[in-house]
Amino acid sequence: MVGQVKNIGNDTASFVRIDVTTYDKDGGVLGTDFTYASANTLKPNQKSSFELSSSSDNFKGMDYYELSLQWKNPDFTEGYVENAQVYEIEQNGSDEQNGSDEQNGSEAGSDILEKTTNEAADETNENAKKAVDKLEDAIN
Repeated sequence: MVGQVKNIGNDTASFVRIDVTTYDKDGGVLGTDFTYASANTLKPNQKSSFELSSSSDNFKGMDYYELSLQWKNPDFTEGYVENAQVYEIEQNGSDEQNGSDEQNGSEAGSDILEKTTNEAADETNENAKKAVDKLEDAIN
């Protein structure tokens, strides 16, 4: 899985960790894994790529997946985003949003936005299926 994270907060974020959890159609967990953003720190509005190599067993029978993000704030508190928002970059350059997010941690902390995640909801099921196809293609 290849993606990109962007710091949409006002503070620098360090050691950004990307966690993926894959689910079957009944909501059962198939697997989990994590990686870190390529850049050690992300200033406000800065982006960094990431690459997650995981066992293909984590994706067999996958119906959808969720990505969560963790990072260190400048004051050494931790920030966290669960079910990070999805933005698919369209060819015309516009961003299309999918999913939702729930944020925990310091109010003054950096908000991080994730580019490759999906939420299990009826209105995003089609996008989840497309993501499954892309992941299966990348694994094979």
